Amino acid sequence: MPSTTLVDVNGVEHEYRTTRFGYDQGFRLLNDLAEMLGDVLGAGVASLILGVKGKGLDLDTDVDVDFGKLGGTIALLPRLVASKGGPEFVARILERTERAREMPGPDGYTSTVWDKLSAKPCREASFGDGNLFESFEAAAWVIEVNFAPFLRAVSLATRKRFGWLEGIFAVSRKTTNGAQLETPQSEN
Repeated sequence: MPSTTLVDVNGVEHEYRTTRFGYDQGFRLLNDLAEMLGDVLGAGVASLILGVKGKGLDLDTDVDVDFGKLGGTIALLPRLVASKGGPEFVARILERTERAREMPGPDGYTSTVWDKLSAKPCREASFGDGNLFESFEAAAWVIEVNFAPFLRAVSLATRKRFGWLEGIFAVSRKTTNGAQLETPQSEN
C-alpha cells in the first residue's frame, strides 16, 4: 500500500496511505483530470506562445517568458476544480485514502488511528481550520500514485512537441516514500 508523509499547517507530520483506484473509478477520474489538465496546459502553452510572439521573438532562439500571462493560467486550475464539484471532487480523489493521527489513551500511551478521508467528518477534522493546502497536497499525491504512467506519457509528449520550452524551468526531483515529485527551482 503506497504511503507518504505530509506536513499540516501547524508543522505536524501526518502519514498517509492509499489504495489504488479500481478500473471504473480510475477511468472516470482520469477523464476529469485529463480534461482539466488539458485546459490548463493548453492555456499555459498559449500564454507562453503569445508572450513570446507578442514581443516579436523567434521561438527557437529568443524565448522570453511572460510570467504574468502564465500566472493567469495557474489561476485557472482552482476554477476547474470548482467546476467539477470543488470539495466533492477532492473527496472523490481521496476516497481510498487514510490519514494517521495520534490518539492519547487512558493509560498515558498514544495509539495511531487511521481516519478514512472518504468520511466527511474526517475530512473536516483533517483539513479544516486553515489546513486546506494539505488536502491539495494529499490529492496530488494520490493522483501521482494512480496515474504516474499517464502523467509521464503526457510530460514526454509535451516535451517532444514543445522542445523549445526545455530549460525554461529548472526542475529538481525529490523522492518521498517512493513517489517522485518535480519541483520548480529558482535560478537566482
